[in-house]
Amino acid sequence: MIRTLTLALLLCFWPMAAFADFEKGFTRFEQGDYEGAYGEMKPDAARGDARAQYVIGVLYLNGLGVEPDDEQAHYWLRLAGEGGHTEAQVELARLYRDGLGVAQDLAQMVTWYERAAARGHVGAQLFVADAHAYGQGVEVNLVSAYAWYEVARRYWGDLAKHAQAYVADKLDEGQLAEARKQAMEIVAAMDR
Repeated sequence: MIRTLTLALLLCFWPMAAFADFEKGFTRFEQGDYEGAYGEMKPDAARGDARAQYVIGVLYLNGLGVEPDDEQAHYWLRLAGEGGHTEAQVELARLYRDGLGVAQDLAQMVTWYERAAARGHVGAQLFVADAHAYGQGVEVNLVSAYAWYEVARRYWGDLAKHAQAYVADKLDEGQLAEARKQAMEIVAAMDR
């Protein structure tokens, strides 16, 4: 009984303590005290806080408060990306695109952009649409490209509209209907 109560109290108050540590670290980051930010956030990152993992990855990527280390950047960004941190997913896509800390892998680039795009990242949505339209890291899939351009139009407007029109000219009515259905499903999933 006492163990259960202790565990319950620990689980109840631990997130608040972790949040406070992250906030102190982030304040240091914003003030340019990158070594201090690293010191504050490293324990949180090691405990699985995706926000702290992302910041640690950025510090390594840019050599802020630590020696630049693309492999360490990849390690921490991957943990954060797998934990659902959208900006980390975008950074991972860039690492795979450029071969920083990992072998260049355009298929992995698309995988991470797709994860971020599904979470509403507008830049990633356009990258995913382009990847499907031009076969960058994936097979050309004009139905998927059209669907993602449709999603991207919510933010990118005419830029995505023009790219979408280019793709639409290559699709038949059945493919267009499927693409519109996919776009509605993507938007519905993001809006949940």
